[in-house]
Amino acid sequence: MKVIIIRTSVLILLAACAVEPEQSKRTDLPNLSRASSVTFQNKVDAAAYVDRGNTKIALGDFRGALNDANQAAILDPDLAPAFILRGMARIKTTDFRGALEDSDRAIKLNSSSALAYALRSSARDKLGDHKGAIEDANNAIALAPNLGETYGLRSQAKTSLGDYQGALDDLNKAISMSPSEAGLYMNRGEIRRRLGDLRGAIEDASQVIKMMPNFAGGYFNRGVTYLDMKNEKAARKDFEKARDLAPQLSDAINKRLQH
Repeated sequence: MKVIIIRTSVLILLAACAVEPEQSKRTDLPNLSRASSVTFQNKVDAAAYVDRGNTKIALGDFRGALNDANQAAILDPDLAPAFILRGMARIKTTDFRGALEDSDRAIKLNSSSALAYALRSSARDKLGDHKGAIEDANNAIALAPNLGETYGLRSQAKTSLGDYQGALDDLNKAISMSPSEAGLYMNRGEIRRRLGDLRGAIEDASQVIKMMPNFAGGYFNRGVTYLDMKNEKAARKDFEKARDLAPQLSDAINKRLQH
């Protein structure tokens, strides 16, 4: 049973990038967070569907975001953000092949979109094309070098390929640029553990717990690292907390304690 790793999401990148320039075509629309029943009817309004879809993504309404992205693509099939939005919604609904197709379309429409390359990087990584994922992450970083989360995406592909030092370098960069993303600390802690830096792994797991005190994964990962350090008492304390927060981890915890 491996420790828990958080897959960096292109949704984090969406929040970091806010709205790409093509989307900002109208300022006279209703508040999009309250506009779930509004129907738009022309090419200009396609951008409004994208804006509303982005709001739905942020609220966790991935099916609703997918519907808005579909409408935007129908109204304006040349609007790259419509396909980026749909690809993001497809990632969250595990349609990775569809997300790959949407990212390909978005890149053809706008080859300077860092989000489009980040989306394709995520889709490729989930489909097992880790080298392709790194290539796309490189392109996204070249276009938008200040987006720390993109380094997080690249680190995941490097981890899958066994390049732990490269993944660590990317995570250090990502955290320096996006210090409020708990998932980055979670993943760096696991990489540090694999590289033998157990104290560093404990520090990162503790940071995750500080930022997300009700997230069982932080306690579980720290417990695993404490076991590696032969500190069973501390490990059991963390495992019990993880079990309280997420009973479904019980089997994994028991297996760890039996070894």
